[in-house]
Amino acid sequence: TPAKSKLPSTVVSALKVFDLGISATWREVGTKYRALAKKYHPDTATDKKNAAVEFARISSAYEILKKHFGKK
Repeated sequence: TPAKSKLPSTVVSALKVFDLGISATWREVGTKYRALAKKYHPDTATDKKNAAVEFARISSAYEILKKHFGKK
């Protein structure tokens, strides 16, 4: 778990996208990411326009957290 008091604001913002707190684990991030990516994927969502925007936001947040947690 990352140090709580020294999280960059980008990481905190990315965690908020997944509705997770600052003590979230990588496993929790992955679980939330998969659920939201499935829900908002442009190929499967009913609201295609909104889904594409939301999917991009989710993907961006995931990339920030991936770097933060040291994942490739």
